[in-house]
Formats: sequence, C-alpha cells, structure tokens
Amino acid sequence: MARQLWNNVGWSRFERGDHPGALEAFETALAARHERGEAKETRIAEWCVGRALRALGRVEEELAIQQRLVDKRRAAGA
Repeated sequence: MARQLWNNVGWSRFERGDHPGALEAFETALAARHERGEAKETRIAEWCVGRALRALGRVEEELAIQQRLVDKRRAAGA
C-alpha cells in the first residue's frame, strides 16, 4: 500500500478510537518514509507515531519522539 495511504489509514483508525491500529498504520508509514529517504515526510510520520503513543498512554515514548523532532529542527536552524 502506498505510504500516503498508510497515513490516511492511521488517521481513520485514530478517529474511530482504534489507537493500537492507528499506531500500527503510522509505524508502517514511517518505515516507508525512512526507506525512501523523505526527510520532511519522515518527521511528519514520526509525529503521527508519537500522537498515537500519547493516545495509548505511552507518554514517555511519545515525549522522546517529540524531543528528537525539536532537536532536529534546532539543528537545522528552524
């Protein structure tokens, strides 16, 4: 399935309250983004994974992802 579709599947599952299913879809989308070397899209996919983790109560994992994203932006001068 195309990587964009995995992101859409993730949000559809998230909105239905299927947070474990959303996390699975977002992780699949993230793997595809990493594989293709798409930097901006990879950051978005990482954020989506973090959001699903937060919804699952896995706050420490989510915070680590968000902190990595902040560090990357700072390193890029953003």
